[in-house]
Amino acid sequence: MIQRKPLRAIALLVLLAGLAYPLVSIYGIYPAFRHRLVADIEEEATRTARHLSGTMAGEMLGFSDEAIRSWGERNAPSAQKNFQILELRILNAEGRVVYSSDSVQVGERIDKSYFHEIVQRGHPFSHLIGSDSAIPRLKRLPADVVETYVPIMKDGIFLGAFGIYYDVSERKSAMDRIAHYGTVIPILLTCIFLGLIFTILYRLERASELQESMKEKLRQEQERYERLLDNLHSEYFVYSVKPGAGMTYVSPSVQEMLGLEVEQFMSTGYEPLLTDNPVNDEARRRMAGSLAGMTQLPYEIEIRDGEGMLRILEIHEVPVLNEHDDCVSVEGVAHDVTEQRRTGAELREQEYQLAEKHEALTILFGQVETAKKEWERTMDCLEDMIFLVNSEGIIRRCNRAVMIYTGRLYDESVGMELAAFMQREGLPPQILELSGREIFHERENRWLFVRSFPYLNPHTGGGEGFVLVLQDVSEIRKNRKALEDEAAQASLSRERIASVIGQITDLTNWASRELDAREMD
Repeated sequence: MIQRKPLRAIALLVLLAGLAYPLVSIYGIYPAFRHRLVADIEEEATRTARHLSGTMAGEMLGFSDEAIRSWGERNAPSAQKNFQILELRILNAEGRVVYSSDSVQVGERIDKSYFHEIVQRGHPFSHLIGSDSAIPRLKRLPADVVETYVPIMKDGIFLGAFGIYYDVSERKSAMDRIAHYGTVIPILLTCIFLGLIFTILYRLERASELQESMKEKLRQEQERYERLLDNLHSEYFVYSVKPGAGMTYVSPSVQEMLGLEVEQFMSTGYEPLLTDNPVNDEARRRMAGSLAGMTQLPYEIEIRDGEGMLRILEIHEVPVLNEHDDCVSVEGVAHDVTEQRRTGAELREQEYQLAEKHEALTILFGQVETAKKEWERTMDCLEDMIFLVNSEGIIRRCNRAVMIYTGRLYDESVGMELAAFMQREGLPPQILELSGREIFHERENRWLFVRSFPYLNPHTGGGEGFVLVLQDVSEIRKNRKALEDEAAQASLSRERIASVIGQITDLTNWASRELDAREMD
């Protein structure tokens, strides 16, 4: 949107001027064309009617309805053909159709106000009838017809009227085309010019806004620069050096920064303040290069200020050249970076210490990772199923024996609740409460011995979780049953042997008694 009042006024005037032509064309020029067409047809019809009136007056003795009808039947067809009349009617003084080239219309009465108020008073009347006419009898006519009524007068007395209809479709179409092209083309050109003018006005508005914005930014930058100079008196000072003439300008901040008067520093420059630090040798070479007109990268110098304190200054110098590329001055900015360099050294020392700690932690983490992998490999070598469960009952780890026993992947078990895992595998959900007992796994037809061990958090001393061990004791139970059966069988054998030994002992005793008895005999 155009916001500025002058440009907005220009845009409004241009818009009004652009709208004026289409409105004039639509409501002025085009209706004038139509009026001119009707007026021309009316003039033509008037001439035709006057000619026919003269012929009628010469042939007719009276102006009765019968005489009119008779004259029309004799002369109207030829007149209609000669004057290219679409339809011809003759009306009596009462406005009734006495003759019509269309016999259907004979006897109709014209009751229109224009007939009584205009035609019967001796004035012709014409109007254009379009294709949208609501009069039933006119719907059969061509698209555009001019209906004209010309009065028949004698000695100022109204005797009747001719009703003449001309087909003006072609002339009206041609007129419409001319009016259309004469209206549309200028409107299009007007729209194009309006678009160009509005585009120019919009760009002027944008350029004006950009100019105002740049002025505001420049003002803000100026204020910021001034604030910067006010806030950095203790860290920066600027100076100008002219080749062969020494320093020509030093900002007053040099006094706050180095404790030296402006005149004193301008008269001596840096040279008396430089220390024996080798960095100053490179600085002297850079200063000479700047005075020779060569652009230098920022460099540092080490000096002693007015109080004898060591300071490190970062120097930025830009040579100013004339049209012959000769250096006319060097503009410089000195920045006190003493505190930054000291802080940087401390940071580097801290970084070195942190790097050492990081290396030690990396070694420690590597050892922990190695121990973790060794624990996992050790656990995977065991045939017992081992679960590491946290205090919330979630499985955190499990060994390879679990995957072999259940036939499931590692990720399908880790992260599940222990109770849900046990229920899925057909084992008691509250298995931690069965520690020290044997349970029978019906689905696998195996006996498992349950053991659980709580483990503590080494930092808090509180419970961290449980280690659950499920040992397959099916073979042990089978071996135990075999041993029990063998023990029972051995016990039975011992009983049988004892019985036989008893019987043998009884027989031996009996035989001994028998022998003793025989010896006595």
